[in-house]
Amino acid sequence: MARRLDGRSALRRIDGLIADARGQLGEAIAAADELAQELTEVRREQASAYRDLAAIQLGEADTPAEIAELENLDRDVGALMADHGAYLKALLEDLEAASAEVAGLERARRDAAEALDAAVAAYEAKVDAVEAELEEDEAYLEQAKALADAEAVAEKARAKLALARSDMEDKGAVFRGDPLFMYLWSRRFRTPDYEAGNLVRFLDGWVARLCNYDGAYRTYERLVELPEWLEEHVAAMERRQGEAEDDLAEAEAAALTEAGADALAEAVDSGRAALEELDAGMASAEARHLEIAAQHTAAEQGAAGPADEARQRLANALKQRGIPDLRVLAAQTVTEEDDALVDRLVILRKDEMAMELRLERDRGLPSERRSDLAQLEAFRRSFKAARMDSSYASYRASDVEDVAARMAAGRMAPRDGVRRLKRGMRRASPRTDPRFGGPRRARTMGLPDAAVGIGLEILKEMGRSSGRSGGFGLGGGVPGGLPRGRRTSRRPPSFPSRGRRGKFKTGGGF
Repeated sequence: MARRLDGRSALRRIDGLIADARGQLGEAIAAADELAQELTEVRREQASAYRDLAAIQLGEADTPAEIAELENLDRDVGALMADHGAYLKALLEDLEAASAEVAGLERARRDAAEALDAAVAAYEAKVDAVEAELEEDEAYLEQAKALADAEAVAEKARAKLALARSDMEDKGAVFRGDPLFMYLWSRRFRTPDYEAGNLVRFLDGWVARLCNYDGAYRTYERLVELPEWLEEHVAAMERRQGEAEDDLAEAEAAALTEAGADALAEAVDSGRAALEELDAGMASAEARHLEIAAQHTAAEQGAAGPADEARQRLANALKQRGIPDLRVLAAQTVTEEDDALVDRLVILRKDEMAMELRLERDRGLPSERRSDLAQLEAFRRSFKAARMDSSYASYRASDVEDVAARMAAGRMAPRDGVRRLKRGMRRASPRTDPRFGGPRRARTMGLPDAAVGIGLEILKEMGRSSGRSGGFGLGGGVPGGLPRGRRTSRRPPSFPSRGRRGKFKTGGGF
């Protein structure tokens, strides 16, 4: 059997993947920063070597002015790189602080989620006790029976309406396919609404005999009028069902209030509000972290900060001193010292070219890691917004891993990842019937959105097919054999109960 994760565990796994992605972003920034600094240092060494070589060969290779220029360049670049180092260090400190803030909020949210689960458990225990007491109350059982009767009547009315519409489509096709009959029908022939002169009446009567209109129009009239009448009947029965459900919900809500459940519900609502506040804070902290990372990447690449000027000055100064010049200098050397300097310049040039290639290859890595992190964080926000981190939801562990891997690789959008997990989501059985006490219960419990929406359609069909056998919908039982399925078009989606006291299972994953 495939390993599954509940909503809280799935969120913790996503948190772990995001922490890994945040660490990878930091490593990519640090690696690119180190390489860029090494390249700058190599170019400084090149400038220094040229200066020393020019001093040895004064009057042959460079003039005193050129030597002074190289000395000034080395001094200025050193100062600029020192300034840039401080600039990068400040950005890194800000980045680490932003990362620590996100991590701290993640820990705080996990603690708040655990506290919320405890508050929900306390609330549900109280509801369970109240529900048990009401199932022994005769007045409440009478209200439940009234609702069950109203549901049964409304369901039968809907079934009759569906049959009447089917008959209208199937049996009425013969009448609608006869152009003579439909001509007379459109003129309301043989009804008080029919109006025509004597000649037209004579001709219409002749047409009626041709198509046997008098023997058929009453039948077609019943086919047309029956669905219209039944629609009104269904609406009336559903209003009666809604009123019965309102009465039962009011009785349940009053019992919960009397038992002190409202205070527990308010504690749950407060806990959920605290969770939402933490989520908002996390979103802001994540945005700050990504913004600082973008600033640091731009600075590291020389697009911002003092390093940009330093690199440009070094590059311009060294443009005129390439490998061909080194060959000329090598031929002009007369001492071991200047030979060593030329050899050093050759090695530095090779190192510079290798670093330039590596820097060009890896220049986009921090941006890629930043994009990966942004994708995962957007997915986590959508996951929580849909209440899919509910402890009542569960997912295949392999689905969570696969979705996260696809998004981190840029092969899946956050909204598609949420949809993928929703399709494989299962909802655990709550301790009590979520409909007990009215629509507030489901919201207070924090049931996942997809379970409410998709589950309603599944359970609607299951209730119709298994209602007569004591399962869902019309046949679900409570003490005394009273049906407990409660559903109306006027109320939010709800889940049917099975057996006693709201203990139920859907029998499928949704």
